[in-house]
Amino acid sequence: MKKQDIIRGILYGVFLVIVFFVSRPSKYHVTERYVFDVNKDTHIKLAILLPKSNSYQSIEYTFLPREDKYELSDYGQLQAIRLERTISKDDNVIVFGYVVDLKRGKITWDEEIKDAYYRPETDIESDNDILIAKAHELTKGTEISDAYSIYDFVSKYLEWPEGDRFGSSQCSQSALTAFTSKEGVCGEFANLMVALCRARGIPAKSISGLLVPSGSKKVQPWNHQAGAHACVEFYADGKWHFADPSHRLFNKSTGLYISYGDKANEREVYNSIIEWAVEDNFQIFGAMSAPLKFVASSREEDVTIIPTGTIKPDLKSYIPLLLLVILCIVIEKKFVKKSR
Repeated sequence: MKKQDIIRGILYGVFLVIVFFVSRPSKYHVTERYVFDVNKDTHIKLAILLPKSNSYQSIEYTFLPREDKYELSDYGQLQAIRLERTISKDDNVIVFGYVVDLKRGKITWDEEIKDAYYRPETDIESDNDILIAKAHELTKGTEISDAYSIYDFVSKYLEWPEGDRFGSSQCSQSALTAFTSKEGVCGEFANLMVALCRARGIPAKSISGLLVPSGSKKVQPWNHQAGAHACVEFYADGKWHFADPSHRLFNKSTGLYISYGDKANEREVYNSIIEWAVEDNFQIFGAMSAPLKFVASSREEDVTIIPTGTIKPDLKSYIPLLLLVILCIVIEKKFVKKSR
């Protein structure tokens, strides 16, 4: 093999490594589309939960209803938008959209430590004797190394279940059930890590959100291209940190997570929009808590809704890749010219 071929191979190898780490987009356009089917002009209510900016994501809303009467309420780590309008056969689509810029790598931040982040809650049985004993077995204190020990145990201990458990009685995502059964989906990975952390006195919370797909994915009714996902935020060494035991990530983010914040808070807010949706004798005709998070209601019958969610990378994110390709072509031409 010629010397120039070896050098060329090295250059291409370096180029591919740079492309892998640099060219992946950080900005995405997220759109939620709600299509209503009505036989006549129909007054409806629609409430949707939307994410907010935080330490590892920046949200810029691009589509919010201007002509409709709506209320946008702040609930800490997420927002809820409530609107009422009359839907007709010719005007039956409501669209919401935002651009999210996702950060990658090690991210820490300051945030209030609420008492709830120490206590048991639904599906996080941190006061259970079995989980308390296991937490003390795994750790020596409340340092970040102890949080890692819990994370490492959970990520290796639980196995993903076979088959589709969606809609089954096994979808409670209980930390204790996951511990005894040794299996679970991302929500159980997160809840078990949180339960063990809290059992040891480490503040932690399960985070609800969306996982950006690694490739193209067909848009399906009643679904989102970015799938529902759960991860963990924990407090140690004076800072909050990110972890995802179901994807083997500790104290760093891959920049593929859109967070709606604490699952317990999201559950409370979702219950509040359900209460709003049924006020004044309205009846719910469509609702979903994940991956799309909405409630739709009306006083009329024969109203249906088809929701979809899409996520697409921002085209500007590919500028670094384009520049790298141009640079590689220039270097290649100079190298070939010099070797002749």
